[in-house]
Amino acid sequence: MKKKTIWITGAAVAAVLVVGGAGLAIADPFDTDGPLTGNTLDKASTAALDAVGSGTVTGSEAGDDTDAHAYEVEVTLADGTDVDVALDDSFGVLWVDGLPTDAATSVPSTGTGDDTTGADDSSGLAALTETDRSAASAAALAAVPAGSVGTVTEVERSDDFDHAYEVEVTLENGQDIDVELDASFAVLKVDGVPAA
Repeated sequence: MKKKTIWITGAAVAAVLVVGGAGLAIADPFDTDGPLTGNTLDKASTAALDAVGSGTVTGSEAGDDTDAHAYEVEVTLADGTDVDVALDDSFGVLWVDGLPTDAATSVPSTGTGDDTTGADDSSGLAALTETDRSAASAAALAAVPAGSVGTVTEVERSDDFDHAYEVEVTLENGQDIDVELDASFAVLKVDGVPAA
């Protein structure tokens, strides 16, 4: 009699664990990438629609700790094309994905080199503002090795998932250093630093 009671109790506990575990998997309390709402949705929608020209916002979500962006908005264009727009925490456009080539002219340039206006058909990234350019340049120059003098030769928004900006600094000896920055202009990586 005791064996049956123990077996039934053990099976009941196992069933509760399985059902409870399934409930935990479905209701993840740490899941922060749900749809945007309220003022956040309004600001993100406005930024995304400005980036692609026109369309209808058909989806949105907050990024999580593994994303290189704070928000993502899906816009459906008049022709039915779905376009994804990634935004930083200040609703600045980091990248646009899925914009048809013929519509890409409505997306501002990345601001590479001296061109800060116009369109960049290859990237679909938003224009680099003078404020962004200045902040990225200052952060990159601060990453130049002590005792070296450098000049910023290129600043651009990145289309890579792991950083928001790329800055090229040319040292006085002609060597180039590439600095990768996050959306808050913190230095993530420096390539090409001369050996001491």
